[in-house]
Order: sequence, then structure tokens, then C-alpha cells
Amino acid sequence: MVESSERQRWCLVGLSLVRGLGAVRIARLIAHFGSPGAAWTASPEALARVRGIGPATAAAIVAARGANLVDGQLQRAAGAGARVVTWLDAGYPARLRGIPASPPVVYVRGGWSDDRPAVAIVGTRRATAYGLGVAERLAAALAELGITIVSGLARGIDAAAHRAVVRIGGSTVGVLGCGVDVAYPPEHRTLIQAMSVHGGVLAEAPVGAPPERGAFPARNRLISGLADVVIVVEGDVRSGALITARLAAAQGRTVFAVPGNVYARASRGPHRLLAAGAKIITGPEDVLAALGRPATGGPPGAASRTAALGLAPAERRLLAALEDGEARPVDGLAASVGLDVSTAAAALVALEMRGLVRRMTGGLYAADPASRTP
Repeated sequence: MVESSERQRWCLVGLSLVRGLGAVRIARLIAHFGSPGAAWTASPEALARVRGIGPATAAAIVAARGANLVDGQLQRAAGAGARVVTWLDAGYPARLRGIPASPPVVYVRGGWSDDRPAVAIVGTRRATAYGLGVAERLAAALAELGITIVSGLARGIDAAAHRAVVRIGGSTVGVLGCGVDVAYPPEHRTLIQAMSVHGGVLAEAPVGAPPERGAFPARNRLISGLADVVIVVEGDVRSGALITARLAAAQGRTVFAVPGNVYARASRGPHRLLAAGAKIITGPEDVLAALGRPATGGPPGAASRTAALGLAPAERRLLAALEDGEARPVDGLAASVGLDVSTAAAALVALEMRGLVRRMTGGLYAADPASRTP
């Protein structure tokens, strides 16, 4: 009798919960027996005869059948508000289907779906101020253009990219090396909650799984696999960001690297990637070209122009207020856009450093004529 599709899904989840039985061997079992259900219920002797399985793994599969693992995991997932998505489901992330060793089961929290272009921004946990700023501006600029930002929710570059997208209400997805109900690092619990509104988190580890050292290199293939383009901002030559870049290249993704200070350890990884043929990134327009999208969707109005520049919300508001070309004092500008004076002053300095505004005699600020919308 042909088993129902729901039963097949149940059995596939069961296989994924057998410790040490990865995607490659699960695929081999399904190919050998014809379905997840047949593999799940096969005799120990039949399982052991499959190439790469052996008696020990066969015994582990048989033991898992009686441990009520599957129902318990499905209940924990429901309690955590997580969707359980398998190879058999139409909602399985399309980009992941084509990568080597795609996970048979992923757990997703949040409203994210993979129907948008996606860009991964990754880098070191020990980021410089320069690297953090680049990650934030690129992430915000691309998110404002409707692109999902993917990263690994690690400290440093990853967190900077996620936070920048959350601030503008864009879509960002974090790929975890633990269960989707586990906040790691712990200080990112609030960030994860904020991401769930327009994005979410994804993991192949079961719900409740703690972070384990070996899980993080494995999750890097999912970060690159979920993206069309991967950007490495900073990282040493042995960093996880470079592992992600190598996996991305093997998966056929476009890899960009951010050039940095030639004396900085954090620049060694990107510079090695550039020497090996990665593309240099100078701004969001490079990514749009790689995605086959125009730099703007129409005439360069103020909103599209500032989005492409990756400006912070306060900077965008101030620049828009100066679009008429009139020079104004800091306190007047702050009041006109609803900012306190200190925030407005800091944002104006940032705009001045980027050549978008000029400080005039008497402490007045005006938009640089070359930066204004025609």
C-alpha cells in the first residue's frame, strides 16, 4: 500500500533526527528503498547492507523508531512557532534544493519566504568600525530595494547587517547553528524577535538543539545556498566567512569582497578572495548588476537615490529636508524632521563626510548641488 504524503514527511523527519545520519546518507537510503517510509521501516539487516550505513547506523535508525522522537520534535516545533519544511514540501526553499547535501528538513520561524532576490552579507565577529559601517550601509541599501539579507546571526558583521535591515523594516533571515528556538549568542534574543516580523530564522538542527562547534561550518553552506550573491565584508584567511565564500563559489553564486586596510588582519580574507577572482564591491549598484537588475526602477527620485546610498533613517530625513537647496541651521533642521539636535548634528557630519551636504558659513548646512535630485 502506498503511504500517505504526510506519513512520508513524518518518516523523513524521523530519519533526519537520527544522530550522525546526514543528508547524503538519507538521500542514499531513500534512493535504495524508494521512499522515506520504506527506509524508516526497513529491517536492520536491509539497512546495514546499504552503502555507507553499516550495522551501527542501522541500529540507531531502529532505536529511533521506538523513542517517540518524531512526535516529540513536531510538538516542540509547534510550541516554538516553527514550521517544519521537508524535501517533500512545495514550500521547501527553492535555492536550497540545488545545493550539494541540501538538508532533508529545515525549521523556520517568522514570515520569511524565498520569493525575493537574496544577498548574504558575512564577516568576522571581530569587526572594525569600518567593516561594521560597510555591512550596515550595504544591508540597508539592498533591503530598501526589496532584497532579502541573509546572514548567520553571529556577533560583528552578521549582527550589523541584520540590525540595519530591521531598522528600516526590511526582510532579513538568520541561519542558525542550533535550534530555531535557541538564542545564540544570547544577547541576540531581541534581535531574533525583531527579525521575525519581516524575515525570520532558519536551521537544519532540530528544535531545542544547543549550539555545537561542528554545526557552524555546516550551516555556512545554507547561508550561501539561500542567497543569489554573497558579500564578504571582513575576515581573516581562516574565518568562517571565507568558508562561506568558497561554498558559494562551488554553488555557482557570485562572490563579492570588500577591500580594506592592507595592514588590518580583518582585511586579509577579502583581499585573498579578490586575488583569487572574487568581484570587488564599491556599492549596492554592483550587486544589482550581478542580480540583473537596474540600479533604480525608474527616474532617480529622492527615495530611490537615498536607498541606493544606504543612508540611515535620520540621514535620509535630513537629506530630504535639504532637497530644496536652502541652507539651514542644525536646530531648525532637527525640529523640521522630528530629531533631537545631537542626533541631527551627528547625522549631518556623516552626510558631510560622504559629500552629500556642505557646512556653510555661520554653521548652516545645505545639500551639495551634485547630490540633489534633478
